[in-house]
Order: sequence, then C-alpha cells, then structure tokens
Amino acid sequence: MHPGSAPVSGGEEPDEEPSEEPARNPARNKVRAAGGPATLGNEGPAPEPGGMSTPTRVASHRRPPRAAARRSGYVGTVVFDAISLIAINGWPGWDVLPFLTADTDRVLGLVNASIVVHLAVFALYTVWDPRWLRATGEILTSGFGVVVTSRLWQVYPFDTADDWSGWGLVAHVLVGLGIVGSAIGVVTGVVHLVQACARPD
Repeated sequence: MHPGSAPVSGGEEPDEEPSEEPARNPARNKVRAAGGPATLGNEGPAPEPGGMSTPTRVASHRRPPRAAARRSGYVGTVVFDAISLIAINGWPGWDVLPFLTADTDRVLGLVNASIVVHLAVFALYTVWDPRWLRATGEILTSGFGVVVTSRLWQVYPFDTADDWSGWGLVAHVLVGLGIVGSAIGVVTGVVHLVQACARPD
C-alpha cells in the first residue's frame, strides 16, 4: 500500500483493471481507428463489389447452359419436322400405313401446313426466343393443331368402323384428346403471352 492511499475496507475487492478487449480484438481496433463503425456480435462476410452476392452471380452463370439446352431442343424439333414431311409426302409415304384410307388426301394439306408452321416457328426460336415470341408460337402451333384434329374428326380417314366400339373407339378417343390438348395449348399460350408482356425479359 502506497502512502496516502485510501485503505481498502474489509471484504471489498480493489477496482478491476481496464479490460484488455482492445488487445484481444486487433481487427476491430483497426476498424475503430480508421473511423469505421464498430459492430458487435457475429460479423458476416463483406459484400462483394457492386453489391452482387455470390449466389446471384452463380445464377447468372447458369443461364447460358439453359439457353443452349433450349436451342438444342429447337434444332431437334426442326429436324424431326423435316423428316416427317419427307416421310409423309415422299418416302415411304403416308399410304404405307395400313390403317389409313384414301380419305387421308382430304386432310393431307392441313397436316402439311401444320408441320411447316411448326418447323418455321422452331427454326425462328433457334436464333431468337424471347418469352413473348415463344408464347405467340405456342398459340399459333396449337391453333393449327385444333384445326387439323377437328378436320380428322370430320373426315375420319381411318380403316376402322366409324363407331364407338373396338378400334373405332380408340381412334375417336385419340383424335378427341388431340383436339382438347391443342385447345388447352392455345389457352396456355395466351396466358404465357400476357405474363410475358406484363414482365418482359
């Protein structure tokens, strides 16, 4: 005890010495010394320059592969449509199918037109496919599908009894499903077009 100092009363501990927190947190001291804000608690990783987080940047890197995959699908569809045109109108020709009758000629023009439109739409997609264009193509191709399948229902160019028994039932069901599916495609395309116009790419 130094002379002149106040005596310590019984049971009381001397004042604690200053905390050595600054010495134990050199990184925080540097922030304080530089005039930056001192944050308490868990300090997360600093944001990357430009305010872009790593997940966003990764997501942006994933877009090109998706676009490339779409274009690969477009090319495959174009090739399939071209082969279908050749097979129906050239070799081997639609008449090699035993379940088709001569009335197939009455619907062949619509079938060919539908395939050509489908091929042209997907060929355009290979070079340019914004959302609104894909929706418009969906409406167009599905509309042709409704026309073709409705005409098939009217002409019924199948070598089965035109009734609701046996293979006739199967043919009617398949054509009917084609009409319904194409009509749903038109409605879906309209919805997609509205969404694309409301939220353009």
